[in-house]
Parts: sequence; structure tokens; C-alpha cells
Amino acid sequence: MWPNPVVARQLQQIQARLPAGRLTHGADLHLTLAFLGEVSEADEVKLHHLLQAIPFTAFELVLDQVDAFRRIGLSWAGPSQIPLALQTLYDIFWAALDDQGIWWDKRLVFRPHVTLARKVVVPQQRLAPPVVWWADQMVLARSGGAGPGGPRYTILAQRYANGGVRPV
Repeated sequence: MWPNPVVARQLQQIQARLPAGRLTHGADLHLTLAFLGEVSEADEVKLHHLLQAIPFTAFELVLDQVDAFRRIGLSWAGPSQIPLALQTLYDIFWAALDDQGIWWDKRLVFRPHVTLARKVVVPQQRLAPPVVWWADQMVLARSGGAGPGGPRYTILAQRYANGGVRPV
């Protein structure tokens, strides 16, 4: 899920308040539905089709907390409550990956978040005011290697809730 520019700026303002760490580049802030690692060309074609085929309607996503994955030293912003629309989208997407024979790590628990920084751990805290995101854009993105703030991403295709897929 890729935020609009207003939400991205709000997330950057939260990043600015973090202690030192490797900040995610402002243009790369996103919420990952599926991290798949290296993907074959054949699976990438399947992913383009899945992006177009799965049901997707826009929904409100309230990012109201900052926390960290302490074991890996990653700080993030996320919702304290997963909206039903996001959980449903996640469930449909993962079932579609299984149907297409695309590997994913079934041991991972879905914890929707936007990575703010790496190599920094913050205590859990509420965001006041929260970041309210009208989530209406899904993307297919590829990590293109590390930049100063960690991996940089290339968007391969975009899908808007009110329209179809647009190759980039």
C-alpha cells in the first residue's frame, strides 16, 4: 500500500522526531502486504495479474502508534486496530498467492506497519494526532538495493481502488 503525498509528509514528520537511525527514504514509505524476496519473471507476471484481479476498495487506515521490532532494530508506525478491509485484503491476497503457487513465508504474523527507520528502537507510544490514511493505492514494487536510508524501491505497477492497474 503506497501512501499519498500528504500521508508521506506526515510520516516524515514522525521520522524527524526519532533518535538517530537509518531513516526510510520519504519516497519509499509504504505498508507491505507481502514481502516475497526474489521473484522469478514468471511469478512477477502472475503478480501483475493478481494486482489487477483481487477485489480492492479504498478504506481508512489510522496509524495511531509508533513501536519497534526490537530483535531486528526496526521502528515503525502502524494501526493499533487492523481495519477489517485491510485484513480481508491481506487474506484474499495470500490465498491468491497460494493459488498461483507463489512462495511466501507462512510463519510470519501479519503486523501492518510502515517502516520509519532501521537501527533504532523506540518505546511503544501513541501518535497524537494519528495519521489518517485513505488507503486507495496498491502497488507492485521491487527493492532496488540499499540507499542511505535502506532499500530503495521501484514501482512496477499501480492499482487504484477506483480504477485498474497502470504499468509504470
